[in-house]
Amino acid sequence: MIKKPIFLLKDGNRTDRKKCNFCGKEYLVFGFQEDRNDKINSKCIVQAQTAQCQCQSKYDNAINYSVIGTRAKTSSFENFLKEIQPRPYDRARKYVDNFTEHQKTGKGIIFVGGCGTGKTHLASAIVSEVIEKYFGICIIQSTAELFSRLRQGNYDLLDGIYICDLLVLDDFGRERPTDWVKEQFFLIINYRYNELKPIIYTTNFNAKQLSKNVDEVVLSRIYEMNDVVRMTEGDYRLKNK
Repeated sequence: MIKKPIFLLKDGNRTDRKKCNFCGKEYLVFGFQEDRNDKINSKCIVQAQTAQCQCQSKYDNAINYSVIGTRAKTSSFENFLKEIQPRPYDRARKYVDNFTEHQKTGKGIIFVGGCGTGKTHLASAIVSEVIEKYFGICIIQSTAELFSRLRQGNYDLLDGIYICDLLVLDDFGRERPTDWVKEQFFLIINYRYNELKPIIYTTNFNAKQLSKNVDEVVLSRIYEMNDVVRMTEGDYRLKNK
């Protein structure tokens, strides 16, 4: 018996499109209906399956090569208290929506605010969305931990720091500003600046305070390539209890 390719929704309405679970793009999908003598369009069935498999493969690749801590993986826009930080929340959401453009320009964000204001949570939420929607390879590292690992000879991480799609430098400015630290900052930030690769920073410090940790030329490039988002003061974590 020949079956006609057709896709039926649960309510019985016919459709020939479906959204990919990963990228959200629509593609043709066909099921089968009995008692029809039409030819089967098997090519379209294969294309639909291939589209889904390709997205799954890209998503798995992004997950496998991204470096994200366990706590950061649990931070999302859905579990962020938007009412406490509405403007930073909206800016973070907008950044994700326009990430394709940011990849072309290298534009990032500097989240500035005191302890517990939700800076890292929003940066982590952006990373989760970039991986899910754009299959971007992302790395989140506190600068103190990053330099500790480099001192221990973990230079494989440094390769990823240079070339990943989105880098988050968390707690920027807390590291001890030795000449070696300043040199590493210059190498990382200057490379990503020249290659138009975005960086998101979270920091407790203003530009004047940060000038003690990085060279003037590096600080200038940081503020050239990043929009400053100031957090409302007050411990977000305590309000979240």
